[in-house]
Amino acid sequence: MFGTIGQLYQCYYDYLNLRYTDGTSLWQYVTVSSQQRDLFNVEVAGDHPLREYPGFEASLSSMRAVVDMMDAITDQGEGSTLVKTDARLLAAVEEKYRSSDQALTQDYPSYTDSGQPAPSADAAARFKNDGKDHFERFGEVLALLDGGEIVTWSDWFKAGNIWKKEDLQASDYNPDGNPKLPSTEAIAAALNALAAPAVRDANHKLISQVAAGAIAGVTTVLNEYWRSQDPKNPVAFPSPSMGGTGDRMAICWALFGQAPDLSLGVDPIVPGKLYHTCQALDFSGLGNNQCAPPEVFHTCIGSNKCKAQGGCGFVQQTTGGGVCGHAMGTRGPLSAGNCSPPEPSNALYSAPSDNKCGTFGGCAVPISAAQVYPKSGTMQLFDFTGEGNTPAPIGKMNFSEGELVHDVAYRAYLAVMAHRGQKPPPSPPPPSTIRLAFPPST
Repeated sequence: MFGTIGQLYQCYYDYLNLRYTDGTSLWQYVTVSSQQRDLFNVEVAGDHPLREYPGFEASLSSMRAVVDMMDAITDQGEGSTLVKTDARLLAAVEEKYRSSDQALTQDYPSYTDSGQPAPSADAAARFKNDGKDHFERFGEVLALLDGGEIVTWSDWFKAGNIWKKEDLQASDYNPDGNPKLPSTEAIAAALNALAAPAVRDANHKLISQVAAGAIAGVTTVLNEYWRSQDPKNPVAFPSPSMGGTGDRMAICWALFGQAPDLSLGVDPIVPGKLYHTCQALDFSGLGNNQCAPPEVFHTCIGSNKCKAQGGCGFVQQTTGGGVCGHAMGTRGPLSAGNCSPPEPSNALYSAPSDNKCGTFGGCAVPISAAQVYPKSGTMQLFDFTGEGNTPAPIGKMNFSEGELVHDVAYRAYLAVMAHRGQKPPPSPPPPSTIRLAFPPST
């Protein structure tokens, strides 16, 4: 219904300034809730030490602050602030609406593949371009497309290209670096297999549902975040889940040269059914080598709805305390604005696909074949009993830094099935094409 982002925010501004017959304005009837999450101008030592936009406030403290934020959004997007008294033409983004180079450098450090400090990629990408609005940047990208300097996936595929292992290898690639990880040759073969003409349509539908499920994970947690009013049981803002949807969208382009069909949506969860999170981890029976059903695809801890749906290596403590997709042990207390509380030395974690209930699992379903654990720890294992699949503790299991996440998940699966008196194959099956194609979770 709106031609531009600027028009949308102009309508916000106009409506908020409507005057009723008693002299009041719509703004006076709007409750500004503390449920807003400022991702940019928070200051948290060791995590986000500086405000990214020191030139203006990014919290809903007053009507003036709201208008200032809308001005920032429209100026950054289209090169002009809201129309208040006279029309304004496209221009450079005002200085106060630009990011701080110093803040971006400290808030978003970059590292080499060996863990050494490197120049901040965020600072390079954002600060140096912040004088241009998004409309101008889109124009520059369009010129690169027209000039042939950028090739889209669709044109790349139309030219007859297929994935080769060399496409996935940087100049310093070491094939002997980690023998546990899948080879670039195997990943390239998986990408080509998923896009093969005979299975292309079916796989495009599947990857579309993966993308839709990732987005549903974001919107579901957002709804819970905005509804949450209990300070003792906070729902964290799903910023990692928002970021995690990007690789789901991008992998569809990289596989098929076209966008996912988000109109397919996600399949509804059947109440009481014990779903599984990834390939060969189905507790309901032996021999099911299928990957996770589309009903449970998600990108963040807060997105998994119930038991046995937690996935990758961003594990959650069995006591809860946060829903963000960060590697364990890297975040401070909730009171400091972080995602999860400090972790005690005896912390117990949920095993992949063996989490006791909703928000107590990991993220990124299905589990990438290249996903490894960033550190060691101990997991609490659960069996699921009765008609309601009630989680019952059955023992503990250690895991090690560098272990493949799916290997750990399968070890947990074997322990649970042994407790049930069943004997699946002792080793996990070779990773499926979708697990090979999906990158490690971000």
